[in-house]
Amino acid sequence: MKRSTIILILLLALAVSNAAWLALYQAKNMEIKALKANLTYYVQLSGQLAQKFKNMYDNYTALQVSYGRLKAAYDRLYSLLKKGTMMLGIVFKHKGSNATAAGPLLNTTLEEATVSMLFKAYSELNQSLAKFDQLIQLHSHIGPQSRYLIDPDYVMPIVAEKIVGSLYNPKHPENTGKDIKKIYEWITKNIYDVPDSSFPDVTIDYVNISGTLLPIKLEFSLRREYVQSAAETMKRRAGDCEDQAILATSMLIAYLQKLAPAYVICLISNVQLAHCASLAVVDGKLYILDPTMGYYAVAKTPSEVPTTIRSWMDYTGYSPQYLAKVYLFNNTWFKSYIGIDDVIRYLTNIASHQVQKG
Repeated sequence: MKRSTIILILLLALAVSNAAWLALYQAKNMEIKALKANLTYYVQLSGQLAQKFKNMYDNYTALQVSYGRLKAAYDRLYSLLKKGTMMLGIVFKHKGSNATAAGPLLNTTLEEATVSMLFKAYSELNQSLAKFDQLIQLHSHIGPQSRYLIDPDYVMPIVAEKIVGSLYNPKHPENTGKDIKKIYEWITKNIYDVPDSSFPDVTIDYVNISGTLLPIKLEFSLRREYVQSAAETMKRRAGDCEDQAILATSMLIAYLQKLAPAYVICLISNVQLAHCASLAVVDGKLYILDPTMGYYAVAKTPSEVPTTIRSWMDYTGYSPQYLAKVYLFNNTWFKSYIGIDDVIRYLTNIASHQVQKG
């Protein structure tokens, strides 16, 4: 082999080797740049996380300070209330009352005007707390007080003007089913099914001063169950099953003008789960309106009432054997039943009586 040929081969080999090393260098250089870019990104991300952590820590510190101030203000209020109760106890004891003071008797002379003002302040606070407690009891669970949440007068303009156009007329029963269906459809289209939000509950401890109960301690907590009035559901355009059932019953009562009955029916299971719907018994027919379940049914004769109610229960998943009780109520009447059979008999009798009367 000629020397020139050997040199050419070596040069070609060197060129190939250099090209390979160059390609490797460029690849590694790109990897290094990518790593640097990633490093820069993670450094920036780390800085952002550090800033977020600082902000969270600052917020936490601010919350601690606010909580400390709130607790201090509460402690001062509690101390003031306790001292005031003690003062009232002293005064009434001094006047010959047999009431037991809230604290030990002290050798303190109090002006009548000061004591009178303090007692008035306690009385006003007591009245406010009593109203608050009544409000909580009204909305905290389904019961006899739920009658007052049904408000046909409030929904009457909406029913008469926007939904059906005209109210129930016994002389034209052919319109009744259509109108009641319109009420059901209006609720399903305009009222959203949403769960209850938390709302405050209060436990109040009282002390007896001369026969007057005065608040001495307040404890607040949050409840999940909140039963809305018909007006609240209309204003929110939202509510769960009992809220929509109360609204539907309010509308049915307004539409029927007391010429036929409408009710809220609530199924209470053994584990205290509840589901509510609305019923109306008109011209011997039973109407079931269950907007949250998307269920509407009609028993066209009294004999169909049992089957219609049991079909609705099957649809909702409430088996009669697991029922603890059943509530049936409207704005003037409330009754609790042990099981569904008594409810069915009651509604069947109403439908049968309407047929016989008609």
